[in-house]
Amino acid sequence: MAGPVMNADPCGCPEPQAIYNEHAARVRDVIFRAHSEWFERWVSQEREKLDEAVVAAGLREKLPHFRSGGSFAIGASHKPFEVFVLGSVKFGKSTLINALLGIDVAPTDMMPKTWCFNRYVATESPVDHVRVFVDDRHVTTDKDLRDLLGAPTGQADGLRTHQLTQRQAASLMAMEERKTEESLNTANPYVSPVLEMEWQVPTTNAVLKGIRLVDTMGINGIREKKGHLHRLSWEFARADAVIWVISALNLNDASMRSEMNNFRRFAKRSVLVVNRWDEVSDTVKLANRARELYGSIVNDIVFLSALAASVGITRRAIGDVEHSQRIALTQFMERMKVRNHDELLVASGFPLLREILQQKLETNLAAIRNEAAYNRLRVQQAEFRKMARVALDDHSANLARYNKLTTMLEDARTETSTLVESRFGQLRKDMEKLLDDGIARLQYSDCEHPEKKVDLQEIENLCRAEQQRIAERIEHAFARLYATADGPNGDYRETEFAADGAVAELLQSSSLGAIKIEVARVKLDAILPRGKRGLGVRVLDVVARIPLFGEVIDVLFGGPMKRKLTENEMKSTIRACVKPKLSEVAKGVESALRNEALRLSETVSRDIEEHAARLGSVAEQQIRIVRLEQFLRAAPPAPVWADLTAAKLRLLKWTKA
Repeated sequence: MAGPVMNADPCGCPEPQAIYNEHAARVRDVIFRAHSEWFERWVSQEREKLDEAVVAAGLREKLPHFRSGGSFAIGASHKPFEVFVLGSVKFGKSTLINALLGIDVAPTDMMPKTWCFNRYVATESPVDHVRVFVDDRHVTTDKDLRDLLGAPTGQADGLRTHQLTQRQAASLMAMEERKTEESLNTANPYVSPVLEMEWQVPTTNAVLKGIRLVDTMGINGIREKKGHLHRLSWEFARADAVIWVISALNLNDASMRSEMNNFRRFAKRSVLVVNRWDEVSDTVKLANRARELYGSIVNDIVFLSALAASVGITRRAIGDVEHSQRIALTQFMERMKVRNHDELLVASGFPLLREILQQKLETNLAAIRNEAAYNRLRVQQAEFRKMARVALDDHSANLARYNKLTTMLEDARTETSTLVESRFGQLRKDMEKLLDDGIARLQYSDCEHPEKKVDLQEIENLCRAEQQRIAERIEHAFARLYATADGPNGDYRETEFAADGAVAELLQSSSLGAIKIEVARVKLDAILPRGKRGLGVRVLDVVARIPLFGEVIDVLFGGPMKRKLTENEMKSTIRACVKPKLSEVAKGVESALRNEALRLSETVSRDIEEHAARLGSVAEQQIRIVRLEQFLRAAPPAPVWADLTAAKLRLLKWTKA
C-alpha cells in the first residue's frame, strides 16, 4: 500500500511519518531487490527451521492442512503471474475473469456455477486436457464420481490429481453442479470433493501473457465448507496479487470488509474492483464512499464494468449478451457515447486495471514475491507460537480434567461402598425392629391369625423403599461424573487450526452414557407359624366360657399360665422362622446393590478411558506438553534486516588502529 505524500512543516522539514515510510521503502528495496539472492537463501533456511520446530513441537498433526511450500513463492520472476479473484456470489467475478483472459471461459449465467476453485492458465499452446484436484477422502463413497475421474495421475498440494478431456470435465461439472443444487435446501448440503479444476486457455488476448487466474465460489459459500476453506487459504498464500470484487450496488458489505481484513495477514498486493459501475448514477459520491471504506485495506481501487470490459475485449455482439444485462449495457453505452468495442473497453475502466497489473505488479514481480514470502514467514512464525500456547493450554486442561474425573471416580467408589455397608447394617436393624414390634403386639388370641399383628408386607415395603433410596444415592454419586464430563465447559479440548492459523473447531462433546441401577426384587418368602394349642388348652378355653364355675375351673387347672406359654412359644417360633429370612433378604439386596455399584464403577471407568482415548495416553499428553514448552521457550527468530546487517558486518575486516 502506498505511503502518505511527504508533506513539510513550516520550517521545511519533512514529517516524521513520511521519513519513516521513505526509509522503510528503501530498506525493503535493499533486502528484497538488491540482495535478492541472499534473501532467497535466508528465507529458505528460516522456513526449514520453522518446519523443523513445528514438527518437533507436535503442531504439524494439529494443522493437517498446513503446506508451507505453497506459502512461499520466493523470487522466481520467471514463474507465471498468478491472480486470485475473490468476492461474494454474483458480484461479477467470472465476468471479470473473462475480461482478463480475453475469452469467454468462466461460467456467467444467473446460477452461480463456481462450486470449486477454477484456475485458468493462459498459454501459447493450450491443451484439451483439464487437471482435476480431488480430496480423495470422500471420493470412495461416490461411484459415479469415481468412475468419471478414472485412475489418478499423481498427487499435488496434498490432493489427488486426475486428467480429463474437456468433454469429460464438462460432464463432471454438470454432475457436481446438479448434486450441489439439489441439496441446497437440505439439512446436509452436498460438498464436492473436487476442490479445483485447472483449464488452459489461449493467451492471445489475455491482460498479461501467461497469466494464471483463480476463480472461486462466493466467499460466503466457502465459509460453510471446511475443506474449501483450507484450500482458500492455500490458494491465497500462493497468489501474487488478489482482486477483490464487490458490487457498486452493495458497496457497504460488512462481511466483505471483514474477509478482506482477515486476509491482510498474507500481505498480498490487493486491488478492489468495484463492479457494475455502468449501473451507478452518482459516480463521484460512490467513488468517495468506496475510498472511505476500503482505502486503508487495499493498494488500489478500480471502478469497472466487467460486462462492458468483457464485451469490449472479446468483441462480442451486443445482441449476444443476455437480455437483462443487455439493457443495462446499452444504456451505459448511450450515456458514455460509446460507438465501438474499443471505446466500450476504455469506458469500462479496464485500462486502469490492466495498467496496475502490468506496471505496478508484473514489472516488480520478484521483489513483490520476496516481500510477500517474508511477510508470510513472519506471520506464520507468530501464528505457530500462538497455536503452541493454545495447544499447551489444551493438553494441560485435558490432563487436569482426566485426573479430576479419575479422582471423582475413586471418591464415588469409596462413597458408595461405605453407603451400602452402613445403610444395610441399619436396614437389618430396622427390619428386625419392625418384626419385634409386631411380635410384641401378639396375644394368645392371635394364635390362629398372627399376620394381623406381624405384617410381612410392611417389612418388604420397608426393605424395598430403603433399597430404592440407596440406589438413587449410588446413581447420584456416579452421575456427578457424567454431569462434570458433559457439562457446558466439561468436554476435553482439542483445538483444530485452519490453514490461516485460526481456530477452526473444537473437539465435539459426546455424552459418556447413562446411569441407571436395576434394583433387586424384594420378596420375604416366609410363612408365619400359628400358635400351637394342645388339647388341654383347647378344653380349658371351652370351660372358661361357662358362666360362674368356668373361670374358677380354668384357674384351678392353670389355664392362664398355659395360654401364656402357648403365646410365648408362638412368638419364639415366629422370631426363629422369620429373622433368618430377614437377614437373607437384606444380604441379597445388599449384594445386588454392591454388584450394581461395581458395574456402574466399571462402566464409568471404561467411559472415562474411552472418552479420553481420542487425546492419547496420559504419557503422550505429558510428552506433548514438554515439547510445546520447549518450543515456546525458544527465542523468537530475528527479523530479516537484523540478519542481513549481521551478515554484512561479518564480511568486514576489522584492523587495530
